[in-house]
Amino acid sequence: MYAKVTRTVAIHGGYTEEFVVGAGVAQDAVLSPFLYAVYINGLHKALADAELGVRVVGRLVPLLLYADDVVLLAGSAHELQQMLDVVSEYARKWRFNTNHGKSEIVVTGSRAQRTAHAGVTWRLCGRKLKLVPEYLGAESGKLSGGRGRWNSFLERIHTKTTAARNMMMYQCGGSNGIRPRTSRAQWQSGVRPVGEYACELWEGEISKNWNDKL
Repeated sequence: MYAKVTRTVAIHGGYTEEFVVGAGVAQDAVLSPFLYAVYINGLHKALADAELGVRVVGRLVPLLLYADDVVLLAGSAHELQQMLDVVSEYARKWRFNTNHGKSEIVVTGSRAQRTAHAGVTWRLCGRKLKLVPEYLGAESGKLSGGRGRWNSFLERIHTKTTAARNMMMYQCGGSNGIRPRTSRAQWQSGVRPVGEYACELWEGEISKNWNDKL
């Protein structure tokens, strides 16, 4: 399957010349997740051998893995830099590059703890990493005294879902919906009536009779 892999690119109605692919795995191929797991397992072993990571119910957990995402778990700023050094060495040894555009630092805990780490510099493969307040869109510690709770995230999600519910209720004729700030064109392009008190989302043009009713 990987003995001789070539690719070509479709562009402007034609195809480029074939070129050899000497690295990487095929997207959506059944074998790809297994090959990646074999490849990245050495990183977990290197971190565990160095006894780096956090203890969860007495078990050392140096990182979390999901598909091709890696999350390092450290108990201190110094330990995190040690882990980043292990990753840098593993990348050098096995000749792969880290994506610094998607590599960031999240500090959890009290507001004082997060403030104390604001001036700390972490480096991965020689490049400085940015400190951010959230991971995958989920922030913590912004409310309730900044004690690492998820109130801010839950409040934001609740506000968005309430707004979406109110919009749908209004569009479907509900009495509790909040009137949205949408133009007539936006309304017409999004829904059409079905029966007396309902509507359905759709794509296409609205009939002239419905336009006259608005």
